[in-house]
Amino acid sequence: MRRNSKASENATDPCGRQQAGQIDAWILDHAAPGGIVVVMQSQRSLREYFLDEIVSLNLGRCRLVLSRHGRFDLAGRGMDAPRHALTLHMPTADLLAAAASGQTWFGGRPVFKRQLTLQETHLAGLVAGAKPA
Repeated sequence: MRRNSKASENATDPCGRQQAGQIDAWILDHAAPGGIVVVMQSQRSLREYFLDEIVSLNLGRCRLVLSRHGRFDLAGRGMDAPRHALTLHMPTADLLAAAASGQTWFGGRPVFKRQLTLQETHLAGLVAGAKPA
């Protein structure tokens, strides 16, 4: 029997709602230097979301560069980390909230909060009043 099921539903991991085709379409339509994105770092069942800023976008080479997490292809796959460790996501309201809160997830459930970096604190302030994608 699940206790407090409404709270459990609200506390589920926001990942898994974006496909590679959606991500590359979003990048082509909306990504630009200075734009804010969400990066998911995963290791087995542990997931963390980070705010990061686009430094450059090179459509000829099919990649973009973020200030903290490095290079990504247009499908959102990290190119400077072990395979599947970093994934770029469209900055939707639920993912922005997850990244700005510092919440860490294990097995789809919240487990602890990490401290935001100074850059993330700054970016969280910028997106607090902005309309997400």
